[in-house]
Amino acid sequence: MNVVFNMHDVNGDFTIELPPEAAAAEPLSFDEDLLSGGEWTREDVPLPEGAEIDFAMEGMVSAYTNLTFEEVVEFMLTQLEANGWTVEGEPWESEDSYWGDFVKDGETLNLMIDPAYDESDRISIMITIE
Repeated sequence: MNVVFNMHDVNGDFTIELPPEAAAAEPLSFDEDLLSGGEWTREDVPLPEGAEIDFAMEGMVSAYTNLTFEEVVEFMLTQLEANGWTVEGEPWESEDSYWGDFVKDGETLNLMIDPAYDESDRISIMITIE
């Protein structure tokens, strides 16, 4: 999407016109189902068994699991390595968070493992791939 804004006479009248290609476009609904659910189909980036997908779309998934933080980190690092992903740079780790980048075949994967923000004991897994 390109947005061009030219300001000439600040207090003057103006008209905003919809571009012709936008007039024929389907409207985008911002209802609560826009990012909920979805499937994660990247076989080279598996999620722990029983993980609940919060939302998924191409190149991005957010999921929750009842595994411990240590179990999630071990699972994800083991699976990524087994599927050809290699660590890029120095991951950031604390006692309850892991953020790291991985590369494979020209793609970069960002992995974030943190406590869920819903005051439960679940662990949040966020993966983005570019």
